[in-house]
Amino acid sequence: MKYSLMKNSLSVVLIALVMEGCAVTETAINPVPKQMPVSEPAVAPVDRKMVLLGKKTKSPMDLIAADFLQALEQAPGFASSNARISTQRYKTGFETALTRRLEQKGYELTEGDTNGGNYPQLRTTTTASKTDASVVTFSVQLGGVAMKRTYLVNQSYVRPLSGLKVRGVAPELIVLDDRKFVEQSLM
Repeated sequence: MKYSLMKNSLSVVLIALVMEGCAVTETAINPVPKQMPVSEPAVAPVDRKMVLLGKKTKSPMDLIAADFLQALEQAPGFASSNARISTQRYKTGFETALTRRLEQKGYELTEGDTNGGNYPQLRTTTTASKTDASVVTFSVQLGGVAMKRTYLVNQSYVRPLSGLKVRGVAPELIVLDDRKFVEQSLM
């Protein structure tokens, strides 16, 4: 009986040591915390009152175009002082807003076929959600750089619903600044 009790106590102590050893081993193996996905760029520090993003605007497409342009300008090789871009001849409302913003920033735009001009092509897509038409995903591709973000959009309101997905450039080079989506009265 004494032997059995001692054997059970020893088993409990052994199990406790093994469990403790597993915890130490796990910590030693994984000392680095999990990081955000590689395709997500960094986000600029925001004030606590900026948590509620969303802004009333007369031109939702212009605000979304400003968001993409701010990100594109951070991509290597797309500084406005030296960038020439080929655009499509027929434009949607979003493309029109984006090309207007590009021109205002000093980008040289050529329309249609460049035939050997070797300029990066600007391509955009806009996809509304099948379940809610006010949820829209915008994609911009400029040369080898592609960006995509989803927004809640109606005639006078815009709110980003996702982070910016980036391909073709190191995400740490792009820092989002979502202050443009906050009402001035909240800042």
